[in-house]
Formats: sequence, structure tokens, C-alpha cells
Amino acid sequence: MSLVHYYPGESFFHELDSRVKMIWLVCMFLLAFSFNSPIHLGVLLLLTLALWLRLHFPFSEMKMFLKALTMIAAITFLFQLLFYPGKHVVVSCPVPRWLPYFRGTLRVTLEGIVNGIAMILRLFTIVLTMPIMMMATPIEHVVMGLIKLGLPYEIAFAITTSLNLVPTLQSDARMIMDAQKARAFASFEKGGVREKLKAYTPLLVPLLVGSLKKGQRLEVAMESRAFGAFEERTYLKELKMRRSDYAFVALTIGLTAACIAARLSIGFGAFKL
Repeated sequence: MSLVHYYPGESFFHELDSRVKMIWLVCMFLLAFSFNSPIHLGVLLLLTLALWLRLHFPFSEMKMFLKALTMIAAITFLFQLLFYPGKHVVVSCPVPRWLPYFRGTLRVTLEGIVNGIAMILRLFTIVLTMPIMMMATPIEHVVMGLIKLGLPYEIAFAITTSLNLVPTLQSDARMIMDAQKARAFASFEKGGVREKLKAYTPLLVPLLVGSLKKGQRLEVAMESRAFGAFEERTYLKELKMRRSDYAFVALTIGLTAACIAARLSIGFGAFKL
């Protein structure tokens, strides 16, 4: 699973300027945090999934994200179910009085159920939105977009380099695990929870040493090219906004502002749609 794997395409979203995609990403985050209704968040998630399918990204990528989020979503829903206050009690049962907060009675409210569903929908929307931008944009365009938006090129390079190291570390981890399996080290597959936790020690040590060596080689390469010696740099490719980019930005910001304004006028109650 990688946030920086680029899938080429000829769709409208692929052709957009990287700065436009960043603005779209920020607007999606704002919408996800502005609403607390499962209906609105469900529509937002459906639009995200529809765009994912429209861009023809492999389902295996989405499956890995969903698999990684399952446990987090379950814990989030459980906490909202148990601790979110509400007036409409659905289920109540006695619990020991020494437990804090519950005061001898565990109450599951309708507000807690609704808010738990909303939290899950918000979580999936946010996590699935960022890969859409990254997988539809070459990493060099992401760097240029960050620089054009005013971020110093040193910081932009550091951010994109750290993202690029994610798939490299994943590949190294798989190679180390395969080498350990070839030596009859089967704790990753057959061992219990305790054995699996112990198995990560011989995995993390060579992975950490390898990442430090890669960092040293990258440092030497950057210093040999006088990276950071000049405040301004020239670039092989320049980003240029087109009419379609301006139109998409105006439409995105306009719809986001209208939705947030409508949300503020209605109120922030969990059941107010």
C-alpha cells in the first residue's frame, strides 16, 4: 500500500494542475469535518468511491486501505457507542459501579449510534481521498505544486522524499521477511500474537540500518549537487494553469462554501440534516 504510486491516465482529473488537486483535497477535508450527518457523509463517501472507480485505479489498492482501516473503524464506533451522550436510550444494562463514567449503568443511545456511523464514514472519506490525488498526479508535479503555493523547495523536497521512501521501505521489509521465511522463520504466519510481536525485532533492525544507509547516500548526492545553496531554483518543467483549472477551482470552492454556509445556517446538531 502506497500513497505515491502514480497511475497514468487521460481523464479530466489527471489533466488538472496539481495545485488544483490540492485545493480539491482541502475542500474535501473541510466538507468531511463540517458535517456530522451520516446521510451527508455517506453521499461524500459515495462521490469519493465513484471518482476512484472513474479514474480506473485498481481495486486492490482500495482493498488494502479498507483492510487497514477496519480495526480503527471498529474501535472508533465502539468508543462513540459507549461514551457519546444522548437522550434517546436504545439499550441499557447494569455495570459495576466502580467503573468510571457509567455510574452503574451502561447506556447506548441513538445519538451515539448515529455519531459512530458518521465518524466511520468521515474516516473512510478522508483516508480514501488523499490517495486519489497522489495516484493521479506524478510526484514531480506534486513537488512543483507545493513550491508554486509558496512552500520552500527544501521542505517540499523533504516531504515528497519521505513519501517516496514509503514504498521502498515496504519493499525492503518484504525482502527481509522472505529471507527470514527461507531460513524457516515462520513466526509471521504461524505464531501467536506474542511470537509475532517478537518477530518484528529481527525485522526492524535490518530495516532501520538499511534506511539509515539510504539516507546517507541521499545526503551525499544532495550535497554533491549543491542542494540548498540558492534561494531560488530553475526547473525543467513549469506548471501552468489553464481555463479548465480555473473553472474547476471556482466550482469546487463555490460548492464547498455553499455547503458550509448551509451547514452553519442549519446548525451542528447530529440529527439536523
